[in-house]
This record gives sequence, C-alpha cells and structure tokens, in this order.
Amino acid sequence: MKTIFFFFLLLTGSFALVHAQTIACGEVSSYVGQSITICTEVKGVSVDSAIKQIPTLLFLCAPYPHQVLNVVIRKDVAAKFPTSPTTWNGKQICVTGTISLYKGKPEIVVKNKDQIIIH
Repeated sequence: MKTIFFFFLLLTGSFALVHAQTIACGEVSSYVGQSITICTEVKGVSVDSAIKQIPTLLFLCAPYPHQVLNVVIRKDVAAKFPTSPTTWNGKQICVTGTISLYKGKPEIVVKNKDQIIIH
C-alpha cells in the first residue's frame, strides 16, 4: 500500500513540475526556451502550403507581420480539432508549449491537441 501511495505522490508531483506559467503578450520574448501558457485572441491565420505537411499558422497578440507569437499547428494535429484552426481568427484561445525562435520570431509548435484550449 505504501508503494502505491508513493507512486501516486511521485506521479502527481511530476505533473506540478511540468505545469506551465501563464504569461501576457508583452512577456513572450522573455520566456524563449521555457514552457508557458498564453491566453489571448487569434489575430490572424495562415496556411503555408509551401511546406509539405501544410501547417496552420496562428498569429497571436497582433496581426501579421507584427505578431508577438506564431503558433504552428501541423496538419495531423489540426485534423484532431472539432473545428479547423483556419476558422479561429478572432477567437480566444490558450496555448501551452515551449517558446522557440524561428527567423527571430517567437513560436510554439503544437505537437498535441491538448496544448490548445478554444474559448
């Protein structure tokens, strides 16, 4: 019984460690390399058909080309949502993930449907 309790405690403790900090749009550039959650309005949507997997790009906090954060959703992940990410312009969403830089712009690459909550 103690083993089961210890395992449960260890498991729930590890979830607390991966909990991402919620940040505002103005803080994005300070969190490159870290896992965060950002809740904001989608200010633009683009589908880049030049890339083989045809990802959907969401522009957060400001419209392209002044977006603060790009959210990259691969085609296989986009297909798992009840509505297409291409229809999310103007919607409030929360995105969780690690911020990286692509051509100098912060981005989160969505690898799992659970990283995005649509409000």
